[in-house]
Amino acid sequence: MAQEFSPRQMEALLQYAARRMNTTPQALKEAFAQGGLDGLMAKAQGSMTPEEAQKAQQITQGRDAASLLQDPQVAALLKKLTEGL
Repeated sequence: MAQEFSPRQMEALLQYAARRMNTTPQALKEAFAQGGLDGLMAKAQGSMTPEEAQKAQQITQGRDAASLLQDPQVAALLKKLTEGL
């Protein structure tokens, strides 16, 4: 079962991702709205090392956001990132 995150936790996660990717939360929202996970991956390519990009591609390839959130490793990472929010 997918982890449920509060709006506050999701906003914090979005802020964190935007900082790591050297962009804005709004730009990430737009990238996702226009291209789903592929849109986010395209946006992220410039802020990742080639090794990080390859690993991210392996994780997300052929998956939608819902199935990605059901991955135990992804759920554990999201939980860790949003603890205390």
